[in-house]
Amino acid sequence: MSAKLNNISISDSKKRYSKYAMQLALCQTNLPDIKQELFSPEQLPDIASFKLPIILKPNSGSAGSKGIFICNNEQQITAGIKHLFAQENWTGEKNKQILLQEFIQGREFLIDTVSLNGKHCITAIFEYYKVQYEGRPLFRWWDNFVETSLVHAIENYINQLLTALDVITGFSHIEIIYAQQQFYLIEINPRLSGMSGYINKMAYLVNNIDQPRGLLQLLKYATPTNSLKFKYARTYCLQNFGFAYTQVNEECIKQLNTFYDYLFITPEYRGNDSNEIVYVIAIVLLVSNDKLQIEEDSKQLEKWELSGKCLI
Repeated sequence: MSAKLNNISISDSKKRYSKYAMQLALCQTNLPDIKQELFSPEQLPDIASFKLPIILKPNSGSAGSKGIFICNNEQQITAGIKHLFAQENWTGEKNKQILLQEFIQGREFLIDTVSLNGKHCITAIFEYYKVQYEGRPLFRWWDNFVETSLVHAIENYINQLLTALDVITGFSHIEIIYAQQQFYLIEINPRLSGMSGYINKMAYLVNNIDQPRGLLQLLKYATPTNSLKFKYARTYCLQNFGFAYTQVNEECIKQLNTFYDYLFITPEYRGNDSNEIVYVIAIVLLVSNDKLQIEEDSKQLEKWELSGKCLI
């Protein structure tokens, strides 16, 4: 369908689902790319040519940060490779190819876009806050991004990126990293943004636009408006750090001054898998015109996580 709509070769779609092919496409268009090596169980990578730490991830079929390993030594690399080749991706198939990449540390952003006939509309620019937990990235929250000078640079990069990856028509969810005064692509997903629609919900609250409304604007069925509902928003990823539970303590989290909404994601106790974003037990949306109030409420959520008070 995409090939017929956009008049492009089906083979070009690899640029939008293979993480390895994405980086190759950027290299060919002189955009910054990340050093990488793709390998299968039969042909292991040349680890010696990479500086530690390194990233291991499935080449395709992954979601969020599921299956991402940050490896600091050979033992962790060996364990990560073994785990990933034994693991099934979201399609129910075992990973056939693993990607080894240089580890780049910097500021991470998610960007949502919608495109129509080569014209692109950016609907969200949010910044991630993550920590490392047992060798894997742990999402804590993402905020709407308001640094005007860097926003313009991000917008310019995203337009170049979408052109390089032959995105002509459709939705895109993009993750990038800003390091050494330039942008690097983590991955692009040719789809509506995830997390059960909460990224688009947050975008509408602070930008007065989301991906569906962006498409309507491109189709000339809607006109942009600047009447923002809130200046700041944060989506907090509520984790379980070892407590048995059946539900989120709704009465507890609704006490927060900036509470707007929440979504309970998975009811079962996940144990050591609680550090992967697909096993986040709930997401809590905080909104305010006072950023300090959001910071205070986030600290309160962290305390409740550690005590288990936010769970019942």
